[in-house]
Amino acid sequence: MAAAGLDASGPPPNLAPARLTRYRAGVDARLILIVDEEAAVRQSLIDVLSLDGHEVDGAGDADGALLLLDQRRYDLVISDLRMPKLDGPALLDALTERFGDALPRVAFLTRVAFDPHYGSFLTNMRVPVLTTPLKPGRVLELVGRMLES
Repeated sequence: MAAAGLDASGPPPNLAPARLTRYRAGVDARLILIVDEEAAVRQSLIDVLSLDGHEVDGAGDADGALLLLDQRRYDLVISDLRMPKLDGPALLDALTERFGDALPRVAFLTRVAFDPHYGSFLTNMRVPVLTTPLKPGRVLELVGRMLES
């Protein structure tokens, strides 16, 4: 029996229906880790991806990320390329050492379109790159493509 004022054939009138964005129509929610020392960048990515239905954790540096990776199995890691101590390439090496062939998908964040220090690394590894300032549509598109494959 339906509660008073509610139609048993559909959701309550005050609840908006769930919607899929055009970027993840075929992608189920996944577990994603964001690694960036800038709290504003990290939180904006967490917000965008959480609103898109993903479960998202954040770490301020590579050491924190490795601790989280010891506890949970992430489908995708999005990390700043330039970080103190362990930078992007060192983090990717640590992930490869820990996970081998079961390595989660990885994308990097950078503040410049071409970084002379990391250019050859990104070209050789063919790792997807997001350039800040971040555009939510671009983030969702990249994440959707990475999680579909």
